Amino acid sequence: MAWFCSELTVMKKLIYFRSSILILTFLSAAVIYGSISFVNHNLFRTSALDLGVYNNAIYKYGHFKMATSAVYEEEARNLFSDHFDLLVPILSPLQYVLGNYTLLIVQILALLLGAYGLYLYIKPKGEWAAVASVVYFLSFYGVFGAVSYDYHSNVIAAAILPWFFVFVRDKKLVPALAIFSLILVSKENMALWMVFICAGMAIEFWKESKVRNLLILGSVFSAFYFILVLSVIIPAIAPTKEYFHFDFSVLGASPKEALVYIISHPFETLKSLFENHMGDPNGDGIKAETYWALCFASLPVLIRKPQFILMLIPILFQKMLNDNAYKWSIDVHYNIEFAPILAIGIFSVLGLVKRQAIRWSLLLIVCGLNIWSTSRILKSTYVYREDLKIQFQNEEHYRTHFDHEKVQEARKLIPEEASVSAHYPFVPHLAFRDEIYEFPILHEAKYIVFSKLFYPYPLSKDHFDSYTEELKISKDWDVVLDEEEITILKRAFKGEEQL
Repeated sequence: MAWFCSELTVMKKLIYFRSSILILTFLSAAVIYGSISFVNHNLFRTSALDLGVYNNAIYKYGHFKMATSAVYEEEARNLFSDHFDLLVPILSPLQYVLGNYTLLIVQILALLLGAYGLYLYIKPKGEWAAVASVVYFLSFYGVFGAVSYDYHSNVIAAAILPWFFVFVRDKKLVPALAIFSLILVSKENMALWMVFICAGMAIEFWKESKVRNLLILGSVFSAFYFILVLSVIIPAIAPTKEYFHFDFSVLGASPKEALVYIISHPFETLKSLFENHMGDPNGDGIKAETYWALCFASLPVLIRKPQFILMLIPILFQKMLNDNAYKWSIDVHYNIEFAPILAIGIFSVLGLVKRQAIRWSLLLIVCGLNIWSTSRILKSTYVYREDLKIQFQNEEHYRTHFDHEKVQEARKLIPEEASVSAHYPFVPHLAFRDEIYEFPILHEAKYIVFSKLFYPYPLSKDHFDSYTEELKISKDWDVVLDEEEITILKRAFKGEEQL
């Protein structure tokens, strides 16, 4: 009896310890993600592209207006012709509660919610495996990159994917269909991803015929939706009558040509996945760094369950075959889709290990390697980036080279309904209005806001300095405020009308 009570006490302590680790992991992730994302926004490290565009979009959709690309393009077009993203309109009512932090808050909550879905999915394979999967997912380098760089709907899609696995496994058709639909409409390339997700899951659940058949149907429907969006919907609303983001010259000039090339030249395609196919020396070593990061994230474990490797194929192809070498990198949001697949796949494999001591050892090794890899990536990467945007552990992350409170106060000098042309770091904070443009786009803006303390993008430094000086002395503009941190110009009145 004493032995039994002793064993029971040990079990209770283990359960308490395990629960404590889980809670601590969630709390730590919430604090760290907030210290990255919210601090960046408060200190004007977010940008017109992309948070400014999406903040303006949720403002427009929340006021039953159509969002356009006017924020960053001289010739405005329907924003759906850029990315067919229906998730932003769905989220738009939250602006009335959360303001211009709305999308950043939603993005972090989605990641935490997704981690809990992952826990529920892995839990039947072992409590410790489930806890380890959460630690792995929330410490994955791609998650840190995503929260460090504004907002993107594919982050939401990737974050909620574990819930699709949970609901499919539990045969809860309605919530599974809801998650499936949200992922599908979050961005057009997510539909292509779901083709492979559903196909891989059909293999995973092959013995359950009803589930398998529904997943095959989901894969076919996703393919149909993807083709419909790229070949019909976007061309119908795009001024150029074509998809704007097909940047895969190594494969051809269109998705159709790309498919033909992949089928007819499989070895050349595979070779391009690993080499610098654009030939620009600045791209040397970038792909290798990404593959090394994936190896340290224990990608090779998925050989035991190749259906999860299948799910990664569209992500690897759209990442590594893109014309933009930066997208090959381990930085920003271009790696987020790896997180749920690696976490689900790796810990599904480790859950198969019978011997407890070996399983626990493997769990520790996988999580340890992943955390180590992420810590290295936080310090530096092969490509250029603004390190302070992601290095939450660096005290300089919480400081600025200017008085940001003065800038926050200066924003109040601009009427809420006024049209504004703003330097890129100010756009996300001023986006809740009908007309907001990224400087130097002016159109009929009534106010111009800029600062010489920030990078002059998209102009050169000399052009930026000369142009802003011309504007300040122009008779068309009155100087409202001219401080080191921020300059605000107001369009001059002519007669009784404001031009």
